[in-house]
Amino acid sequence: MYVGEVNNNRIQEFSSAGEYLGQFGTEGTGNGQFDDPRGVALAGSTKIYVADASNDRIQEFTPTTLELTAPSAHDTQMTWQLILSGARSS
Repeated sequence: MYVGEVNNNRIQEFSSAGEYLGQFGTEGTGNGQFDDPRGVALAGSTKIYVADASNDRIQEFTPTTLELTAPSAHDTQMTWQLILSGARSS
C-alpha cells in the first residue's frame, strides 16, 4: 500500500499488515520531487501514479532506478524510476 504524505512531500510504502517498508520523494519541483502529493494510484505491480497537486502534474514511476529508502532494520531496497512528468499548460 502506498500513501502520499502531504506535509513531508513523499510517498510511503506499507505492507498489507501496516508495516512500514520505505519511502521515496522529496520536496521540490524536479523529477521525483513533490509539492503536496494528494493521490497515489497503482497500475498492476509495475506502475505508480502520484498526483502532485501544487506542481500541477501527475508523475508516473516504474520499478527501476529511483531508490525507495528502506528502514535499516529491513536492509532491503526497491528501486523506482520516474518515466513521465509534465506540468499542465495554462
